[in-house]
Amino acid sequence: MVHVPFKGASDLYTALISGEVHYAALFVPTAGVLRSGKARVLAVTGKSRNVALPEVPTVGEQGLPAAEAEALMGIVAPAGMPPELVRKLHADIVAVLRKPETREKFATQSGEPTPEVSSADYAAKLKAEYELYQRLLPRMGLKP
Repeated sequence: MVHVPFKGASDLYTALISGEVHYAALFVPTAGVLRSGKARVLAVTGKSRNVALPEVPTVGEQGLPAAEAEALMGIVAPAGMPPELVRKLHADIVAVLRKPETREKFATQSGEPTPEVSSADYAAKLKAEYELYQRLLPRMGLKP
């Protein structure tokens, strides 16, 4: 396997569709491009199937649970922010994420909001991801 860097997604799509590269790891928001029939989605890397591509199995379902990876999106604030303000912001954000129109908008971008995730849970997930890549990158010959 050879890594082929591209300047942007459009160059990658052209190379994939023309057969210049044999496969690519893409973000699911590109599902519309992939639905053109010129490329086939083999798996999604999340722990569960993606709302935009429910027919596509996960890498875990394909027998590769070690290949699971999820894109994290969150809102962060300065470390010294008062806890009461963090709680207020979190409550306001959760209220918006629970609205049906917000969930629908996320779905059009292949995302699923997770309002049940607390600030502490998100911080723990970020820390775990950081520690994972601090271990993995040197083993791959890359600098963290």
